Amino acid sequence: MVTEPYALRRVAVLVLVAAIATAAMRFRAAPLAGAAALILIPFAGGVINYPRLDTPELRQLSDWAAHSTARDAVFLFPDAGRSLAPGVFRSEALRAVYVDWKGGGQVNFNRPFGEEWWRRWSATMAGGFHPADVPKYGAAGIDYMVLRPQHRLPEAPLFANAQYLVYKIPR
Repeated sequence: MVTEPYALRRVAVLVLVAAIATAAMRFRAAPLAGAAALILIPFAGGVINYPRLDTPELRQLSDWAAHSTARDAVFLFPDAGRSLAPGVFRSEALRAVYVDWKGGGQVNFNRPFGEEWWRRWSATMAGGFHPADVPKYGAAGIDYMVLRPQHRLPEAPLFANAQYLVYKIPR
């Protein structure tokens, strides 16, 4: 992703591909540059075109939500950032997610949706997770909060596995 910090390995691969492309243009061997890019970028650069999104932990979370919560329950993943996990959860658990990064991709197609998405993102996700924000989640109509273990709260979660903890939001 372009907005993530530079990784030295990826920068080195890009420099190498640029050098090969420059040499290929100089010696009129453009197919060589294309072949080098096709090989170097995914393998040496560590690019994963299709990352594994459906993990066993996410499947457990989705199954728990589908069988243990009301169909109209609303979930928030306040420490997920730009992770795609909330979207996979929405699809697998058939439960609403208040806001997630991937859902923001729809802003190009529907201006009112984009404005609502931005309002929700700004209010709940943009600043990262802070326990002091939990009361405002309930006021927004959110029923459950899904956190990573590093953000464990003092009270016992309703659901827990190695990757996710679920807490009921008080109203």
